[in-house]
Amino acid sequence: KNATMEWIKIPPDSILANKKIEELDIRKKTGVSITTIIRGEAVIPNPSPGEIIKPQDTLIIIGNNEQVKNFISTFEIKHRLENDRQ
Repeated sequence: KNATMEWIKIPPDSILANKKIEELDIRKKTGVSITTIIRGEAVIPNPSPGEIIKPQDTLIIIGNNEQVKNFISTFEIKHRLENDRQ
């Protein structure tokens, strides 16, 4: 299957904001994994389940096309970024 990576910007009103990764059950609900959190200038690779997703974070998620679409609809994502950043 094809792997898809998406860069997702977390707005303050996101249902993901201010919650721990583990309490959101992201992988169980959607099949995607959060590979990285970008927070300002900081990069958090392979974030732990206890990491809190904060407003203005950028999540890098990976999954197949269906899993990524499921994540976007499940968590009402409106802010996708171009994933050609170097």
